[in-house]
Parts: sequence; structure tokens; C-alpha cells
Amino acid sequence: MNINLRVSRLIAVIILAAGVGNRYGTKIPKQFLKINDKEVIEISIDAFRKSKEINHISIVTNSEFVDHCQKFEVDEIVVGGDKRRESVYNGLLSLPLETEYVIIHDAVRPLITADLINNHIELIKTNEYAAIDTVVQITDNLIETTKEGFHSKIVPRKNIRLSLTPETFVFKILLDCYMKSIEQKLNIPEIYDDASLVNYFGYKVNTVEVIGFNSKITFQEDLKLMKYFLE
Repeated sequence: MNINLRVSRLIAVIILAAGVGNRYGTKIPKQFLKINDKEVIEISIDAFRKSKEINHISIVTNSEFVDHCQKFEVDEIVVGGDKRRESVYNGLLSLPLETEYVIIHDAVRPLITADLINNHIELIKTNEYAAIDTVVQITDNLIETTKEGFHSKIVPRKNIRLSLTPETFVFKILLDCYMKSIEQKLNIPEIYDDASLVNYFGYKVNTVEVIGFNSKITFQEDLKLMKYFLE
């Protein structure tokens, strides 16, 4: 993919593929397994490449799989860290200086659609929000339990959502939040994803709600489900 460095609003994508898939139970990380004739990560790459809005795509992966990723049609391959946050930060530092917006997506979520990508881009371009998160409604009851595993209380689900990817950001704001978190040695377990980090520092985060199954591949049964939905 050729990058036009004169683009006034360069939109970059970071696809996170540094996980080793311990819970999945195979030697090959799940993002490199195949659904039909394509690797899981390829499905997301193809979705982003089809968007005329995207100018740059980076893969962040484990050092062991850098050579493996050379076959994919992307602009850059970056070595990730031991944790998700370290991988995202490495990816941010590698982006072109002209980047205005950045989309972060898990390689193991191949059900991303053109409509979802476009909705994120339209919202972030309004410059009314620092970030856009992808969410899905919770349909089951939520309960809080004691340490012993007993029912403690019911958690009202009306305003509760599951946070997924992609997540889209004003690039400079996300990078600034990462630098602040490093300076402050921030270590809050509840801040797992990047939208939560931006929200922690007081920025406005909007959401795009998706309908139906949009989970990530964690266990072997999930790969069968993904194949079913993609077909």
C-alpha cells in the first residue's frame, strides 16, 4: 500500500497480533490459524484495506512471527511487548507523524464490517470526541459474587455494555495519555483497554453499538463459530 504523506487527515490502523494464545491450546497463535483459505488476521486486514479512508496499516506482533507477517499487504510490522498496553504503545510510536486518527483492532476479532469501520471514522472526524469504542448489549443477567462464590447482588444491566474493538482515537490524544500513564506509573487493573485510558484522563469517549455475535477468538470452539458467521 502506498502512503501519501501529504494527506491532511491520515488515518492509521494498528492490528494487535502479539498474543501467543495460551488459552487456545495450540502452538500457532490463533490470529494465524485459518478460516477456510485465509488466516484470521487476514480477514481484518482485508476489511481495512477496502476502506478508502485508511492510509496506513500496521501489524504489532510477537518477534517470533515478524517474518510470518511479511506476506501480508500492510505498511509496517512492529514488535509488540509482553502486555497489550506495551504493544499498543510500540505501535503508536511507529506511526507516521502525519497521523491524525488511529484505529486499534484485535486481530482475533475477524467479524469487523465496512459499516462498523465507516461509523467509527464518521464519528471521530467530527472532532467532538477523543475516542470511539465498539460496544454490544448484555443480554444475560449480571450478578456480583462473594469471594466464596455466593450470590452477593444483582448488577442492573440497563446501561452496561461489553467493550470490543475496533477503538478509534484522535492520535495525539491517545499518545499523550500513554505518555502520562508512563510518567505517572499508572497501574489500575480496571483500565484494560485504550478507551478506558482516554476516559480516565478526562476525555470524552463515544460508542458505536453492534448487534449480535462479535466476540473474539479465545477458545477452539470460537473458531468454529467465526467460520459459521463468516459463511
